[in-house]
Amino acid sequence: MKLQLAGLIFIFILQGSAADNSDTSEFPIRRSRVLSTWQSSFGDGQTCFFNRSQTEEASVVSDKQKSYRFFHSKGKSQADGGFHWFAVQLNEPVLISSVTVKGREDGVQYTYNRVIDIEIWTSSWSRRVFSGDEHCTSRSMSGQFNDSLPKWTLCGVINSSLESITRGELLTVSCENGTSKPAHHLLLRKDVSSKEPDTDDDDVMSFADLRLQVRRPKNPPASSPNSASNATFSATVSALVFVLTALICGVALLKLKLKSRQLQSSSPEAKLSNVPDNPAGVAKAVRKTLRPRVTARSCEPECSYLSVNPNAEPADNSDRNSDTASDCTVYLE
Repeated sequence: MKLQLAGLIFIFILQGSAADNSDTSEFPIRRSRVLSTWQSSFGDGQTCFFNRSQTEEASVVSDKQKSYRFFHSKGKSQADGGFHWFAVQLNEPVLISSVTVKGREDGVQYTYNRVIDIEIWTSSWSRRVFSGDEHCTSRSMSGQFNDSLPKWTLCGVINSSLESITRGELLTVSCENGTSKPAHHLLLRKDVSSKEPDTDDDDVMSFADLRLQVRRPKNPPASSPNSASNATFSATVSALVFVLTALICGVALLKLKLKSRQLQSSSPEAKLSNVPDNPAGVAKAVRKTLRPRVTARSCEPECSYLSVNPNAEPADNSDRNSDTASDCTVYLE
């Protein structure tokens, strides 16, 4: 019983190891993590995301007064098809569970609201969805998006019912619905066709940081260097679980059969099951089973031989003076 319990615990451990082979982590959108980016406009006095140096990027991320420069569009006059656009092609496919956008950390109150109403889209298309070299001021993103619309999945929209955003607030949109495939592209856009400048419903799209919460695939793509070792490990674990389960079941079944045989052999019916049909055999089997003990009492000195015939009629010893009468009395116990 202890062996079986230990085996079951071992199986659960192996199954847990095999099942829990996904890694949840954060994927910050940085210049080093993307292959290419496109945006419809960028504010005066800044560099667009694609042309930003590593030093500039570190300053934007760490300095609150410069945080708005992470992404900052112009007004609606520079919108493309009524939207401000920002798209990135990731340097690796990732399973996106959610997207977190950070509001700007400096400026007047209404500028914090520029993160409201941003739509977040993903695409599993491995090739470039957007073409051209206009990484900073693309004027064709609206048309290319409409042409490739079947390749895109909407994660969600940053809640437009919020009246205001606090300084540096983190806003997360879930992408669990409909994003079972790894994403190669991420797109943020905001409709500013009906918005007015310098109001709580401002016509600029701006945010201070962009991060993805990702889950690594349980079965990495074939191009991954770890795919072969992970597949081998999973197969080995499955084989061990199967063999150990079969072994435990076999031991339990064997113990059950042995116990059943012991119970059957210890019953009186089993002891008499092989008794032969002839009378002499019956008497012998009865003597062997019941183990009778014969004792002689009140025997005369000249009584030198005693035998018992199980088929003989009981002796009549009523006449002790008869010449044929036995001088011994036999008792069966």
